[in-house]
Amino acid sequence: MKNILLAAMLALGLWLGHTGLASATTYPPYLNGDPNWVLVHGRMDAGQYLNLSSVKVLKYAPPIYEITAEYVEAAYPRSSYDYDSDTYKDWSEFTLGEKRRITFTYDWDTKAVHYEGYDGSWNTLIDPDHAYGYQTNGIAGIAQRMFWQAYHMKFFNTKYFNPGIK
Repeated sequence: MKNILLAAMLALGLWLGHTGLASATTYPPYLNGDPNWVLVHGRMDAGQYLNLSSVKVLKYAPPIYEITAEYVEAAYPRSSYDYDSDTYKDWSEFTLGEKRRITFTYDWDTKAVHYEGYDGSWNTLIDPDHAYGYQTNGIAGIAQRMFWQAYHMKFFNTKYFNPGIK
């Protein structure tokens, strides 16, 4: 019984170690080498890039801030992925999605961010490090980087979702 339990734990450890390596893929920090388009999130063969020159403050009324910017998603084909090195062979091969504009309303006192979703509904981000953060992590990365670009301060006090922020 002890050996079976040990074998199961070893198999689980190897499986978790492998999935951790698969998620370590590094996406290009800039879209087409343009430092105006910075990577804010990369996952599952796609990278989201924020156009830094498009970041505009719409409302500055502390504790409420409203910022808008343009972003795009670049999808990388699986055919250019090298499983042995866990990276892409050619980052120049990608399909560019349509450019989108997103507007966030930040409430500094509650640390909540409100934004309009793709379907027109309003959504709220409260804590991107929460267990359900994976559902909104791309949006959290965009929101964090936009706030940093506008005010040179982090909005979320988190170790994650700090794209390009030192």
